[in-house]
Amino acid sequence: MEKALLGAILSGHKQTMQVLDLLKAQDFFFSQHVAIAQAIWNLSADGIKPDLLSVHDRLSVSGQLEAAGGIGYVAALLDTKAVSSDVLYIVRGLRRMAAFRDAVHLLRPSLSNNEEPSRSY
Repeated sequence: MEKALLGAILSGHKQTMQVLDLLKAQDFFFSQHVAIAQAIWNLSADGIKPDLLSVHDRLSVSGQLEAAGGIGYVAALLDTKAVSSDVLYIVRGLRRMAAFRDAVHLLRPSLSNNEEPSRSY
């Protein structure tokens, strides 16, 4: 899902601006995708259209190209781009999964501080 969405953005999908408004880089799970998404969102905030070349340049300048998997990985995202009808569906799925991860992170400290729950029959 994440690769297809990033590929769609890099290929100039017509709903790119909607996607950028609905998601944030931290909604992505894989660290490579977070780095790529952060470059995309930073470019957009600077008024630059996020495409393969601009994202590569931003990742290189910020020293994040290797963290993003290298240029080969970033370029390969174009091979897995989503079709028009799938983009907003993917956004909803990513948001849902991000919400689940956030809930787990919030609950983890309280679960680790508690002992085995008592059972009364």
